[in-house]
Amino acid sequence: CAAVLAPYPAVLALESCTHRASFLRVQRHDASTVVPSRATGRLERTMGGDGHTAGVSLGLLAALSVSSDGLLVKLASRDGAYLSTIMIVKAGTGVGFLLIFFFLFALVTVCKEGSMRSLARYAIPSRVGVVHVMFGGGASGIMSLGFTLAFYYATSANVLAFTALTPVWAALLTKPVLNMRLPWRTIWCNAGALAGTAVVVVGVALESVGDAPRSARDTTLGTLFAIMVSVTAAAYLTTIRSAAVHAPGTDMRLASLFGMIIATCISIALVPLLQPLDQPLLPANSRAIAWLTISGFFVVALALLLINAAVQLTSSPAEVSLILQIEGLLGPISVYAILGEVPSPFALGGGCVVLLMVAIHETLALFADRADRRAASTSPASDEHPQIPIKMIY
Repeated sequence: CAAVLAPYPAVLALESCTHRASFLRVQRHDASTVVPSRATGRLERTMGGDGHTAGVSLGLLAALSVSSDGLLVKLASRDGAYLSTIMIVKAGTGVGFLLIFFFLFALVTVCKEGSMRSLARYAIPSRVGVVHVMFGGGASGIMSLGFTLAFYYATSANVLAFTALTPVWAALLTKPVLNMRLPWRTIWCNAGALAGTAVVVVGVALESVGDAPRSARDTTLGTLFAIMVSVTAAAYLTTIRSAAVHAPGTDMRLASLFGMIIATCISIALVPLLQPLDQPLLPANSRAIAWLTISGFFVVALALLLINAAVQLTSSPAEVSLILQIEGLLGPISVYAILGEVPSPFALGGGCVVLLMVAIHETLALFADRADRRAASTSPASDEHPQIPIKMIY
């Protein structure tokens, strides 16, 4: 089922990014269609009503893709893959699949516009766009390596609970970097997600001082990597949205490709430190490579493309990062079902709190979108600021 359904969200992500970039170019070209800054958040929702729904859907698909990361890493480790092998194969296959997606995107662009010159608008960014691509690539590379290291050293429940701090960091970066005002629902739901993370922190502290059997190699080291992932993930999401604002037309999927190349190079450089001298780099069991190849497709290539499109279609990076925290509950359940790694009650309780906050946030956002569209359709001021039809863009 996954193999059959995988191409559809990929194509949807490609098309969403293309149309969103066109919308931003039109918006920059005609500044008269932009309402005053106090209504910037409302403009994003009223002009992207259908786009917002597509962004939320893409974020949910990305969360489903990323939720299998911990399971695949642990399956590869069980079948004989060492940490260095996991890092190299996962990042390397991610680069390969991203190149395939880029080829498909180029083919679709040429077929739609009938000219090879049309690719230059997407493949060659401006100077500001290059800065965004380089910074976003570095953040995505560190995020990918951090995920792998965190899942290798700690339990999936603890890792995903600490990465739930991503919405908090994204909310802190939104105002100074993007100059955007966060809705109160996002602020309060982030506070609730932070409370859920605090519940897991209590569980980790009790486990570290107790005598209970542990399934993790090093909980403290894994926790540090998980916190690093939360910071770099927030920086990556904010950079994608910043590129849409300050460098319209920049294809930030280039940042994903650049980041995975960085991750592959770092993984190769760390082989002398991480690989045992008396063990081969490639495991004897070919299933380990198969697990890592699947991870490279779903967790690296497909998830990064979906996240890229979701950030550009929703109201803020904090909203996307909040949606992605659904993996904090799905990941431990899948690991428990396959490997029997029992999550602690604190991890399950904290994950349920985060999931509840996501559900409340998106429910409130749905009602807010409906109210704004109703107000926009009945307001006489709508004639003064003509809006681009949604169906022509998305």
